[in-house]
Amino acid sequence: MKKNIFLLFILTLSVIPFLTHAKHNLKIELDEEELEIAFANEKDAKLAHIILSDKTWNEKKQEIMKAIQNGANPNTALANPLIHAIKAKDKSFIKWLLDHGVDPNSESILGSTAHDHAKITEDESVKELLKQATK
Repeated sequence: MKKNIFLLFILTLSVIPFLTHAKHNLKIELDEEELEIAFANEKDAKLAHIILSDKTWNEKKQEIMKAIQNGANPNTALANPLIHAIKAKDKSFIKWLLDHGVDPNSESILGSTAHDHAKITEDESVKELLKQATK
């Protein structure tokens, strides 16, 4: 038993650095029914499904805007639209999201925030937008 725990501990130590550096590229695929189980609100599940879909960024963006305007919570842990907008380097949509209540400090399911993703992109204007929204 002690040997198994030790091996699990060693495996965990070797995987954590990989996840820390690669987590911004991970993709979670769940169908809409699975998402509804994870969320108390059907609108939030639909928003997460839109964000995680294989649609083009422009299609996602339009549907994300509509979902938020219809009451979906953009600060869900599973699929934060702000993080995806930062990955897409879409500054106008980042600003729109911040203006519509997206919290740049809310964590994704992997524990990262919009600030973490802004650091990865190294775009100072995105960092400044997030900094202003945090004040």
